[in-house]
This record gives sequence, structure tokens and C-alpha cells, in this order.
Amino acid sequence: MIGSWKWNTGLGALAFILSFFFSLEHNTYFVSVMRSCYSFIFFFLLGYLPRFLFARFGSPQEPEIEEPMIEEKRVEEENPADEFQPMNATDINKASQVIRQWTNES
Repeated sequence: MIGSWKWNTGLGALAFILSFFFSLEHNTYFVSVMRSCYSFIFFFLLGYLPRFLFARFGSPQEPEIEEPMIEEKRVEEENPADEFQPMNATDINKASQVIRQWTNES
């Protein structure tokens, strides 16, 4: 639907205020408030009808145009796991020496 519930609330509030002030002159306060509440509910719900009709019939939908299929070139991504090589004994000794230097252990 087009719009939001705020439009319905505004329409209902306008109906509430107008019916309250117009009926206050000839009715008691309680009757005026009750009739204003009824008019709020009625116009709040009635506000959905034009929104629904306009959304359903008012805005023409454009026909979908099929775009030609474009072949995408697939770029093979390098996988880091393919280049993995386990450490040998000299690499392990070098790594342990670096860690000892960082932690100042001799």
C-alpha cells in the first residue's frame, strides 16, 4: 500500500476533532467524546480503502524487459590453502629463536 498508518491516524484525528467540536454544542461532553471516538475509528479504517485502491489500480506496472544474458568471465581466485607448506625443522628453529628474542628469554 502507498503511505503508512500515519495517514490513517491523521485522517482519524481530523475526524475526531471536527466531530467533537460540532457535536459539543448540542450534546453532553460524554456523548461528544463517544461520537468523536466512533468517527475516529470509522475514518481510520476508511482511510485504508483509497490507499488500497490506488496501490492496486492507480500505479501501472511497467512490463519487465528481459536483458540479454552476458557471459561473465570467471576469474579464478587463488586459494591460500593451495600454497600452504608445512614448516620444516629449520623454520621451526628460526621461529622459536624469534619468539625467544621477543620475550627476552635466552
